Amino acid sequence: MIIQGDGTILLEVESESYPECRDWLSRFAELVKSPEHIHTYKITPIAIWNAAASGLKSDKVLQVLEKFSKYHLPQNIVIDIRDWFSRYGKIKLEKITDKKRNEVQSSSKKINNNDSQSLISLNSKSYSNINLLVLSSSDDILITEIYSNKSINKYVLYKLDSNNLLTDAEFRGQIKNALIKIGYPVEDLVGYITGDPLPLEIREKMASTGEKFHLRRYQQDASEAFYVSGSERGGSGVIVLPCGAGKTIVGIDIMSKICQETLVIGSSTVGVRQWIRELVEKSSIDKEMIGEYTGDLKEIKPITVTTYQCLTYSTTSNRSIGIRSKDRNGDKVYSVEKNKDGNIDNRILENDELDNIVGNAITNIKYGNNEGDKTYYCNHISVSDIQYY
Repeated sequence: MIIQGDGTILLEVESESYPECRDWLSRFAELVKSPEHIHTYKITPIAIWNAAASGLKSDKVLQVLEKFSKYHLPQNIVIDIRDWFSRYGKIKLEKITDKKRNEVQSSSKKINNNDSQSLISLNSKSYSNINLLVLSSSDDILITEIYSNKSINKYVLYKLDSNNLLTDAEFRGQIKNALIKIGYPVEDLVGYITGDPLPLEIREKMASTGEKFHLRRYQQDASEAFYVSGSERGGSGVIVLPCGAGKTIVGIDIMSKICQETLVIGSSTVGVRQWIRELVEKSSIDKEMIGEYTGDLKEIKPITVTTYQCLTYSTTSNRSIGIRSKDRNGDKVYSVEKNKDGNIDNRILENDELDNIVGNAITNIKYGNNEGDKTYYCNHISVSDIQYY
């Protein structure tokens, strides 16, 4: 392959090392185009941060590039890759602890007027720990830079110390979006609110035919890459699999690990009904526990499957987006908003029943863009070439 100074990579399809190169590049570069003989990839900050989030190190990426490159690596590419990797993890977003909260209360007499107003607001709203997040970094200069940035400062409630900023959990997505724009991805360690329990298991035999059923190895890998053993590092991201590889099954397996009431969002009514069929066929859940929320039916149940179109409405006056705000009983169901940049801040508000999104849309984006971490990738050639059973 040939690596150019702007980060473009030209990969020769006829090369003997093509399959290995392709698999490595899929982990830290973006595929731009793939005509017959030469495939074009691009090394970008987002691609590198995705690689860092998956556990890949800069030394390994550079080692791979040096191994397969026809020529010496451009020095600026080496510098950029090391710099981008170094930025990942510099800023962390975490839940506030009781200790940190007490520090806020006890230091009220030592803060300036602006922070004093924030503190009064903090107390008047009776914030609980679940509504507060701490944006932290071991680099106090970086925290000062972030605190001074107008696009981020408006979301900061209070500067705890030289390494920690207190923020409102409501603006979790906006904060990450603003930080990614200035070149600092957030390592999101907040995790998610626990929803109502819903026991669900993967069937050993399919419901209709009685045939044996089990996940393929890449489906298991994808599910675990998303779930991360239930830790704060898991629970969000994007799983990339080719058509027919069983993304729905991966989603059902994730649901069986979380075992909580779930909202599934599909692209069409056909997709919604496919999800319902697969859930009934391959999981232990009873069909009566699954609701279809489409143009034909409006059912809210422990597992509710809907479409983007039914989930959202738009108004030109306030540029907001949200679900149909009333169900048949007049109760508010969901709401999500569109920010001034036109990006949807994917989150669920005022909804006690459905706290997790699994499927084609994943809530709480790591980097603030509408895609999130690429937590798992497997292309069609890998799926067809390797025996995963």
